[in-house]
Amino acid sequence: MHQSITTICIPRTYKTISKRFINQKIKKCNFGDILSIVEKPLRNDIDYKKVTIRIVLKKGINGNYLLENIKNGTSLKLVYNGVDYWRIFNVGL
Repeated sequence: MHQSITTICIPRTYKTISKRFINQKIKKCNFGDILSIVEKPLRNDIDYKKVTIRIVLKKGINGNYLLENIKNGTSLKLVYNGVDYWRIFNVGL
């Protein structure tokens, strides 16, 4: 069985948002199993950070949707709190 592992990025989010919160929101989308979440502070803005997420994509509607969109270079918008959202991009590792 071939598993598709992909790396996605949330290029800018508030530094007060925890890894646990990000993990819960990504799991709720049912894209697949999260392998790791890495946070890095933004160089020019101390109030924000960049988040990199490695996922083993599930074979199914949501996993295929994520894979097709990021493969084409399209970003996804993931609403996490009312009107607040993250843009999700492919990292290409």
